[in-house]
Amino acid sequence: MRRIRAKRWVILLLWGGLSFVGCKDPVEGCRDVDATNYDVSADESCEDCCTYPTATLAVSHLFDTLVLSYSDVYPLATGDGKFTKLSFYLSNFQFVMGGERLQLLDDAIQLATSNGTQTFVDDFVLISRDIQTLRYELGRFSEFGTMDSLCFSLGLSETANLVLPDAAPEDHPLARQDDTMYTESVGYIFHKLGVIPDTTTISDTLRYELAGVSQGVEICLPYNQLVSRGFDLEIPLNIDYATWLSGIDFVASTEVTVLDSIVTNATKAFSIDQE
Repeated sequence: MRRIRAKRWVILLLWGGLSFVGCKDPVEGCRDVDATNYDVSADESCEDCCTYPTATLAVSHLFDTLVLSYSDVYPLATGDGKFTKLSFYLSNFQFVMGGERLQLLDDAIQLATSNGTQTFVDDFVLISRDIQTLRYELGRFSEFGTMDSLCFSLGLSETANLVLPDAAPEDHPLARQDDTMYTESVGYIFHKLGVIPDTTTISDTLRYELAGVSQGVEICLPYNQLVSRGFDLEIPLNIDYATWLSGIDFVASTEVTVLDSIVTNATKAFSIDQE
């Protein structure tokens, strides 16, 4: 009789323990392995809690190996000069993997244009030396593997150049800026340069504006980078203005000649730090 009662107690204890385990509340979490907050211990998927990898540009403004500052003087073809304005648009970022181009970002935005509302991949970046920000978030991406190179455009596509700046979100790069980057006649100013070509003889700032779709430049840079699933990507982009403005005679050359040189030199001025 005692053995039978002992067995009953063991069975009851086991049943109670299993019941306790079975009544445990399930843990909610992100169960998408592509997300940065993937939770391997989650029992159930949460609603809209997953966060996905973002690509960010970490920009270095350089003159040769020096960090470029508006307050410093640099050797230009015309003498010891200073910069007063350096602003430009980048867009259409693409990974190149195995020779295949892949759209970098998943984010999309609807913007009003002079031809009606259009949907764009929202990878527009307005880079300016005027501000302290050196990091520019491009948005989410969904491609993983080993990247061969990164391609992007200096300027905007023909359709993006038709966006109406007053209809864009206030904090968007294509919105109207305090420092005008848009004109009614040609659309957006792709690149704006202010330079004093020789501080010893010239006190006035010379201003150049690159605009119009024909002035856009595609730039492709070697970038041997493993893009890991579920991890953010930071792209260390160097911009060397010594190379970009190399050989340009701001004093003797016409405005057209200077702008042509800026377009030609642009492909050599950008690099990605892979150290």
